[in-house]
Amino acid sequence: MDLRYPASAEAFRDEVRAFLAAQLPAGFPGMGALSHDETRRFVAEWRAVLADHCFLGVAWPQEYGGRGLTKLEQVV
Repeated sequence: MDLRYPASAEAFRDEVRAFLAAQLPAGFPGMGALSHDETRRFVAEWRAVLADHCFLGVAWPQEYGGRGLTKLEQVV
């Protein structure tokens, strides 16, 4: 049994990593290091960035703002 992800899923993983590197603030400490108000602000802004790049619901149909990808990419 081969438990590795298929090449298409690994390519999507690379895309996600590149997206995170480009979109997260440099030196982002993680949400656990933010105050309550900073967390609320970050979450609202980050959700907008995810939605703008169709990462909010990758398995949603494209006509609804998703990417139309499979459940496997959603897991990735």
